[in-house]
Amino acid sequence: MTLVSRVQWILTPTILFVFLGFSILGLQEYRKLTERQVKQNMALFTAGHHAIYTQAVERLKNVANMMVQSRELTESVERLADKSSNPTQLGIVYQLLERHHALKPEIDEIAIYSNTAQKMVSTNSAKSPNTPAELEKNALVQRYIDFLESTPNVLGTARPMEQGDELIVLMAFSPYQLPEYEFQTTHPYYVLWLSFPSPKARRFKTLSNIYASFRAEHLWKLGGEFPKLEKEEGRHTVHNIIEDSYRLKTYLDLDAEVNYIMAPKLWWMGLVVLFCAFFSIAILKYLIARKVLSPIQKLVKSIRNKDSISELKVQTDGTEIATLNNAYIDMLTHTQTLANCDPLTGLANRRAFNEYLRESIALASENDSQLGLLYIDLDNFKQVNDNYGHASGDRLLAQFSKLLEQSLKQSCLNPKIAAKGTARLAGDEFAILVEDIRDFALIMQLAQQVLAMFKDGFGVDGIAHNVQASIGIACYPLHAQDASKLLHYADAAMYRAKNQGKNRVQLFNQDIADTLDRRQLIEQKLNHTLALQTFELAYMPILNTQTQRIEAVEVLLRCPHLSAEGIGPDEFIPVAESTGLIRMIDLNVIEQALERLVYYQREFGYQGRFCINISASQLSNDLFAANVGSLIYRFGVDPSKVEIEITETSMVDSSQKSMELLGQLKNLGVRLSLDDYGTGYTAFNQLLDYPVDCLKIDRSFVNELGKGDGERPPVVDIILALARWKQLEVVAEGVETQEQFQYLRQTECQMVQGFYFSKPLNQESFEAYLTEQVSLGKALAS
Repeated sequence: MTLVSRVQWILTPTILFVFLGFSILGLQEYRKLTERQVKQNMALFTAGHHAIYTQAVERLKNVANMMVQSRELTESVERLADKSSNPTQLGIVYQLLERHHALKPEIDEIAIYSNTAQKMVSTNSAKSPNTPAELEKNALVQRYIDFLESTPNVLGTARPMEQGDELIVLMAFSPYQLPEYEFQTTHPYYVLWLSFPSPKARRFKTLSNIYASFRAEHLWKLGGEFPKLEKEEGRHTVHNIIEDSYRLKTYLDLDAEVNYIMAPKLWWMGLVVLFCAFFSIAILKYLIARKVLSPIQKLVKSIRNKDSISELKVQTDGTEIATLNNAYIDMLTHTQTLANCDPLTGLANRRAFNEYLRESIALASENDSQLGLLYIDLDNFKQVNDNYGHASGDRLLAQFSKLLEQSLKQSCLNPKIAAKGTARLAGDEFAILVEDIRDFALIMQLAQQVLAMFKDGFGVDGIAHNVQASIGIACYPLHAQDASKLLHYADAAMYRAKNQGKNRVQLFNQDIADTLDRRQLIEQKLNHTLALQTFELAYMPILNTQTQRIEAVEVLLRCPHLSAEGIGPDEFIPVAESTGLIRMIDLNVIEQALERLVYYQREFGYQGRFCINISASQLSNDLFAANVGSLIYRFGVDPSKVEIEITETSMVDSSQKSMELLGQLKNLGVRLSLDDYGTGYTAFNQLLDYPVDCLKIDRSFVNELGKGDGERPPVVDIILALARWKQLEVVAEGVETQEQFQYLRQTECQMVQGFYFSKPLNQESFEAYLTEQVSLGKALAS
């Protein structure tokens, strides 16, 4: 996922959640505000309702009092009562009512009812007396009359009542007795009806406008119509304006009113929130993309499009992106330095040198020029590490690198040697690449200049170390046309110089090329033989010098595929060691040898030991002892019948790890012998530490027997004396004459082997030899 995608995935839900949270908080606060305003508005409406009703009732009462106190009205009604069938008198009363009606145009109707609740005359006489509305009015008057008759002393008292959308005032009066006299229901009386539209109907628009405008101040409008008062069944009289106001409050439930106000607004509030959220997301994305992501993407694009660090530019604008860019350049520079330079010497390392070599060969191919490669290895450098410590060895390498660079600067070939052309390839291996050479003699001259640095040893820390250099040289295109072969050929030439005595220069030649081809052939054959498990064993009898009976057998390795090419163990074993194949080959030999040992013990009654050679590389193999123990257990072999032979030369540079491995082998119960003893310059104190059971005298010392001048004892005698002192068995190798055998027998050398007794035998010949030994033993026993 890209950085942009990650920002979007984080930014979008975060802003939505933030806006959702703030929206919930905002709605809660708005609801509280709305509740306060509804309470205020309800109080305002109630007060207004109370004032309007009070004013309307008082006005109607005043009109009613004025009319009933009018002598003209009472006299006309009196005459009307006496002569009710007189149309003229009825018209006079009607005209009188109309005149009063004209004085108060807001009054909807003025009527006079008899004490039997029958309408006598009305300003709305056009209406039919049998309509539901008229009948309901008659019923209302009748209930009022019932009230008069059940309540004394109420004549002349105006009674406000409510009928639908009308406010009505009813007043009883008597034409014979004015209101100030005591009124009795036994007297004749009439009911005056005054009505006009209810102040709620007439004034509600004004109140609702006040209510709505009050809310509009808070950015909201009241939707729909204000709810009407709920009528109570059987109750129409508005006799208590305070009670009516309370009913209004009760009807307007607070939560319902708040929800009523807020509900129509929630949907667009949600739209506003979403719009604000997405608008904020868009703005933030734009700002982040412009100010953060875009510069980073430009930096990433710039980095991806650059082939080398030199194409990146340091930015000086002081922004965070510039700081990131410069930090990246610094880090990349440091990383490339670590990747391309040797930290100890400061020279180019193998990786950088190989890359530079390939580039130089490509350039030389285009320009038709030649290159010279010097491969330098320091001789005896390991002794410095062993004797003085690795810190001294590191200082020697650093000092050599410094002197090498100074020497190259003073050379006439300096312009042709680039900074990357001098490298430390491995521990004590260095390389120098010379470009555009025209005279190979100059290359040889440069090599001699390097050797001259070691003329009197190499001094470090006031100590002149016995360190020299072996140098191999290969040239392009004379010897190789690609980098890997050129380096390989220079390395091979260096090893040829080392093998020829060290401290010399060797130019790659055809003989070295043939040796490499032969080495490659050997490696291929070894791999093939190992894959097919077709290695064979040869057996060299080891005899007791006194009885000349077989005491042990040295197991030797043979490779039929290489034998057909005329290549023997002396040639292919070093190749196997250098390629690492020897470890697998050693285990294969040990496995075959133990299998044959069990067989010969069972079939031929063989009681001797099998002596098996191993490579020096096994001394650093942590698993070797465990592998040997596993094979011994697998074949059920008596460990004392197995002897592991180690060359003395491999023990010269033995480490603590090697000694631990030998101890592990001894713990298995196997025997150890030191092969080719006398050739490895083992110190006397070293021999005391070796956990060996037997010394095998090298054939070169056996060959010297009988050839000395008699002035000094043979080396064989010294080795035998040392073995007797150390209580070690001794085997003399390479016995080829009767004289050698007799000398060794007389000097009490316990065992011998050599062509005088038998050559290495293949399996068939060895079995015949064992048969002969068994027959000889039986003959001697009889």
